[in-house]
Amino acid sequence: MLPHLQALLRPRGIAVVGATPNTDKFSGRIVPALLRGRFRGRIYPVNPRYSEVAGLPCYRSVREVPDPCDLAIIAVPAAHVPDTVAEAAERGLGAAVILSSGFEEVGGEGEARAERLRSLTPRIRLYGPNCPGLWQIRDGVVYTFTAQFHPDQLVAGPVGLISQGGALGRAVLDAMDQGLGFSYWFSTGNETDLEAADFVEFLAQDPGTGVLALILEGFRDGRRFLAAASACRAAGKPVMVLKVGRTAPGARAALQHTAKRNGRGFIVDALLEQAGCVRVDDLDELTDLARLFARYPHPPEGGLAVCSFSGGMGGLLADQAALHGVPLTRLQPSTEAALRSLLPPIAAIGNPTDLTTAVLDNPALARAALETMAADPGVALVLFPLPHRLDAFDEAMARELVELAGVSPKPLAVVASSPSFEMEAAAQILLRGGVPVFRTARAAVRASARWLGTRSARRPPAIPPWPAEGRPGASPLTPAEWAALLERHGLPRAERGAPLLHCAVSEEPGFGPVLACRGTSLPPSGTWAVRLLPLGPEEAEALCAELDVGGPCAPEALAALGRLALEQRGRFDRVETVLGMHEGRAVVLDVTLEVTT
Repeated sequence: MLPHLQALLRPRGIAVVGATPNTDKFSGRIVPALLRGRFRGRIYPVNPRYSEVAGLPCYRSVREVPDPCDLAIIAVPAAHVPDTVAEAAERGLGAAVILSSGFEEVGGEGEARAERLRSLTPRIRLYGPNCPGLWQIRDGVVYTFTAQFHPDQLVAGPVGLISQGGALGRAVLDAMDQGLGFSYWFSTGNETDLEAADFVEFLAQDPGTGVLALILEGFRDGRRFLAAASACRAAGKPVMVLKVGRTAPGARAALQHTAKRNGRGFIVDALLEQAGCVRVDDLDELTDLARLFARYPHPPEGGLAVCSFSGGMGGLLADQAALHGVPLTRLQPSTEAALRSLLPPIAAIGNPTDLTTAVLDNPALARAALETMAADPGVALVLFPLPHRLDAFDEAMARELVELAGVSPKPLAVVASSPSFEMEAAAQILLRGGVPVFRTARAAVRASARWLGTRSARRPPAIPPWPAEGRPGASPLTPAEWAALLERHGLPRAERGAPLLHCAVSEEPGFGPVLACRGTSLPPSGTWAVRLLPLGPEEAEALCAELDVGGPCAPEALAALGRLALEQRGRFDRVETVLGMHEGRAVVLDVTLEVTT
């Protein structure tokens, strides 16, 4: 347990400030949720209006709460929150969960309230505000105002969920209804103090968490987050990230929702990829991939195999595999011979293998074919389309698949495309048996591609510390001044030369100064390689190697550009520089500046 999270996650007693007997109100649901769960510490309702709440003595203020008490859950109007937190800090409580909204996300007075809260840390650690609570699912302890909370419906498992908003996180958490198990749900809200990075660090060390699912709107300390994500990767725990606010309209919505500011999408994507994160684009993809990683966190070598008794679905999966760049394994001759000895003569042997409907009377035969394909050394995952409306066969086949998944040397997953399938008994057998089930061929192959892609992730670059502030408040730079400064750093301006690198330096919210580069031979849509500044010699060389730019002058030029950008922080928003080669040395061919107004 990280020491600064002890009071939050393992409190001996909890004061619920704003508690009420009226369970139609958000603040009236917190004490009943604690009582229904497995929290075994003391619970202290706090509200001067009542003498009792939910059968427990109610106290007039936090000051009156007896020992032991480590945590306050606060559900009072925003205007009263700072005083309540100050009182909790004076009382000696170590943490507060602030459910109330009305802080950074509304600006003005809300920002002033948030500043006062920040002034009280780290004497007391704050979770929220503007959040729906915290679910310790494995332990059955939930701090929530959710009316639908039922502890007997919690499904414990290896997925640690972190979201900055509540509704999207709860939508993923609802996958417990289909058997997906979670360890924790941290919904961190505005992150006035504790942030997503704190809980990524915690889950990296948590023995009951094997995979992380994140829904993020922005980053308070993006460098710390990247370091935490890299630690998860080093611990063998995949980190999936659904990033909200990648477009200008989405970024505006995130700012109004949880006060998160967003950097440019391609910069954030590149940094997340470098840290080993698996990027997803929507909730269904996040949930699909969570199921796959929860059961099979470490993809074996090889490609996909498709075993079907629907020729059409086999062909559709083959199409999707080609479109997503996922290899369909060429089965070994011995595998094909074994399949021919098992299956009817009319079966199509290969990849995909079409079992035909001849096996409908014999689910064990389909299982034997799956076992044979899974044993092929070139196969990493077998996809098995299960048609709908086959009644007893579907159920029998589902039981066979659950048993086989427990002993198979390779992962298995089911594709069940009918919207009605999830209402069938077969679906529940598969989901509760931990067999990943995909709703469409596209979803199955898309998740498989992301899953298989984690095998080839590169070593993440070093994450440098935050640099000094630079020169805030100084006069804005002009392109001519920037060019003159570059010349002093050994990069003179030239009218002609062979283009070498297109570099952009910008200040990205949550990450600070960032250098993005691409080779000038690439089209405008070409891939940018990204590094956080300051840029050391080794990272400058690695960046040039990534872009396939040779020669000693390129790394030296990038390092000089990075040093200059740090010296001039605060005098520009973004600067673009085209570097080239002229007479054997690096030169500046073009400069474009966006200046701070």
